[in-house]
Amino acid sequence: MSLLKFGGEDNMYVILVYDISGDEKGQKVLTKTHKLCKKYLTHVQNSVFEGELSEAQIMKLHNELNQNYKKKIRFCYFI
Repeated sequence: MSLLKFGGEDNMYVILVYDISGDEKGQKVLTKTHKLCKKYLTHVQNSVFEGELSEAQIMKLHNELNQNYKKKIRFCYFI
């Protein structure tokens, strides 16, 4: 994945937004997803996070989200 560079030399400004399905397992997935995103980014509001990440950090976060929660997350954007 090739990424445009904004901000620092190797960092990109990222806005991450997700939505979790509302079934009975949704709350558990929501909590885990929130904790995972907070490891990498700053919590802005509800399911919105922002911050500067390297391309490697973006790929790691993206892979962790897809690997663990892809069936419950409706969408996830990296801008």
